[in-house]
Amino acid sequence: MSITMKFSRRAFSASLLLPSGFALAAKHAVTRFKLMSFNMWVGGTASGSTPTDLANAVKTAGADVVGMQETDGNGEDVSKEVAKLLGWNHLQQGGRTA
Repeated sequence: MSITMKFSRRAFSASLLLPSGFALAAKHAVTRFKLMSFNMWVGGTASGSTPTDLANAVKTAGADVVGMQETDGNGEDVSKEVAKLLGWNHLQQGGRTA
């Protein structure tokens, strides 16, 4: 699932990352999980963060599910690369689809 928000005449894209085993675990009565909302701040470019830095931030937080906002930096969506670094599933939707 992802969210597209309009703010100050600009559309932001968002992504949702799930650990690869999350769907299987959910079938076995997983009742609690840690959800993280992560604003990447222009795909990490505004803070000078690399996709590896962003993936490490997710690992440090210990999140099970991550909703990412502002994943696009310099015309490139980095959320797919972050998911790959984590070994997680990735679902992305952006543009004006709200």
